[in-house]
Amino acid sequence: MKYICNLDYDLVETVRASTAAPHYFGPERLVVARDVINNESQTVDGWFVDGGVSVMNNPALQAFMVATLDGFRLKWPTGKDKILLVSIGTGRKDPKRMPSRLAFRHAFESLLSLMDDCEAHVETMLQWMSTSPTARVIDGEIGDLSRDLISQNELMTYLRYDVELSTKWLGENLPGHYTEEYVKRMGDMDRPRNVPELEKLGEIAAKTLIPGRERFAEHFPPQFDPRR
Repeated sequence: MKYICNLDYDLVETVRASTAAPHYFGPERLVVARDVINNESQTVDGWFVDGGVSVMNNPALQAFMVATLDGFRLKWPTGKDKILLVSIGTGRKDPKRMPSRLAFRHAFESLLSLMDDCEAHVETMLQWMSTSPTARVIDGEIGDLSRDLISQNELMTYLRYDVELSTKWLGENLPGHYTEEYVKRMGDMDRPRNVPELEKLGEIAAKTLIPGRERFAEHFPPQFDPRR
């Protein structure tokens, strides 16, 4: 069988496959290999689901790999003054509410727990490789990795903007009053009726977490300004 190159898939099929979230959409069926055997055309199909169920739930690390690995042919030079990687999250649940506590009950909740773990691992790796003014505390053991570096020099400058849906985090980082009922309701991000409130929370977070004009360069150094 001759496997089909990634470059040869139709964009519409690729997008549909990458957004086939389990429970919400069915898997996308794609032909992954084809050949002619005994004068008959034969194919091998693959079934694809949302990349969010893998370590690509946060694609920031994959983006860095695409930009720098030799196989992808871009070969962008690494360094804190060479690469600015900006990652924007859609909100993360309070760790105390994470579905891993109920994973033994439901396979679906176990899958959600795996996605949370993968996202935390990606953030850990990126903070380990970078200079990051937005580094968060991953957990009580390794902290925010501000005293750790995977190589002799930083491989990039890394920014991560996200909101933790907990009364403690929201109260300490964003203006306003946030109740337990509000946090619980906003945790159901797949409910359409929550979209206006989530959008408003995102706007508040953007205005608060991203520094204004006077301190803008602390997150976005001038060497990354495309107008220079």
